[in-house]
Amino acid sequence: MSVKIVADTSCDTSVVDNKLESLLFAPFQITICDEVFLDTEKTRTQIVEAMDACPEPARTACPSPSDFIQRFEGEDKVIYVICISSELSGTYSSAMTAKNQFLEDHPDYQVYVINSLSASAGEAAIAHFLLRQLDSGETDYQEIADRVQAFANTMNTVFVLEDLSNLMKNGRLSKVQGMLASLLNIKPILGTNGKGEIVMVKNARGTKKALNELYAIIKERSAKMDPSEKEIFISHCNAPDRAEKLRTQIEKGIPFRAIHIVETNGLSTVYTSDKGVVVAF
Repeated sequence: MSVKIVADTSCDTSVVDNKLESLLFAPFQITICDEVFLDTEKTRTQIVEAMDACPEPARTACPSPSDFIQRFEGEDKVIYVICISSELSGTYSSAMTAKNQFLEDHPDYQVYVINSLSASAGEAAIAHFLLRQLDSGETDYQEIADRVQAFANTMNTVFVLEDLSNLMKNGRLSKVQGMLASLLNIKPILGTNGKGEIVMVKNARGTKKALNELYAIIKERSAKMDPSEKEIFISHCNAPDRAEKLRTQIEKGIPFRAIHIVETNGLSTVYTSDKGVVVAF
């Protein structure tokens, strides 16, 4: 039976990795000032420039059930859906509604919805993990879905933001905190807490220290697992030099099976902003 993978556009991809290009993407709607567009319609640079020029926060709307159903249609009767954390967006709920509606009319299909409990590089890591399971030739699709969800449940996601302005505009960081952070050159290191929520992990003074702290956190957390059995994903927003430097640090100090560098898609670009770096493993 043929298989299809659908993801929302918080799942980051790479121009040099053809595996993720096989996914079908359900886009988010982005509103920046008076302009409304799908995040597949602009480059990350265009999105960053639009946000910089707008005093208001960028607003986002998740894919609708009909957006997902449109991508479910076709001859592939096994469908996996990878969604941004249900704690960060209504996308997972939208996908579940689409699944239930679609199966009413297509009872011979199978649809499995994965809650990534993450975003950005985290969704890319889950997509790769799923593809590896499917490449094995296994046909117990429910077992594969359970395994992928278990992988998502234990995954680590940590990230460093260079630009706090969109978080300030959205009210997720007070203007006082934001101004103090800017004046003191404080860079927050954030991460998911295992429940799909974003929490503060650590602060650092300056970008260089923040990226070194990011590596230290990766090293500390990877010591609690066997990294030789894990792959790590580094996603960046217009920051290839930072991603490559982090790759070099990891190659020298942590024996991950593979290191992948991907680039932020539309939604990830909105929330990481320019020069942000996200890591998942």
